[in-house]
Amino acid sequence: MKNPANSNIYEVNARNVLEAYAEFLDGTPDSLLVVVSEQTPSSEMQDAINNSARRLGFKQDIAWLQMYAKNEAVNNNLSLGAKDLMSIIEGIDPIALIVLDSASVGLLSEAYRCKIPENAHCRVFGRNAVTLCNFADMLKDDDLKQRAWALLKKLASN
Repeated sequence: MKNPANSNIYEVNARNVLEAYAEFLDGTPDSLLVVVSEQTPSSEMQDAINNSARRLGFKQDIAWLQMYAKNEAVNNNLSLGAKDLMSIIEGIDPIALIVLDSASVGLLSEAYRCKIPENAHCRVFGRNAVTLCNFADMLKDDDLKQRAWALLKKLASN
């Protein structure tokens, strides 16, 4: 492990958040993109996001954040609140967000106290964000998949 005294303050904050919220979060202090979802995304969803992120120039690791604890057997009722979500995003301090479902868009709106549109490109506290109401369903339909890709491309254009 790195000595925090030799790290920058942003890395220290990110490491602290990653450790404090390990039940909900996978990533590194270098993550420039945070993907938010209610549950763990399927492997198909993760592959699609990983491929899109690479094509858009996000070379660092992606931080995967889910609203419910990853270990359901141990923490069946453990979920994040709006303050937790804001603490995580601000602690990691990514340049972009991708939100994969309506429940997560709602919690993000609550966390940042603003209306965040669904199925749209927007800005959240100075960050580029793309919200997708139901990314899993979008991947099943070619037209919706193209719509998702059109939105995701906007992350790289701003």
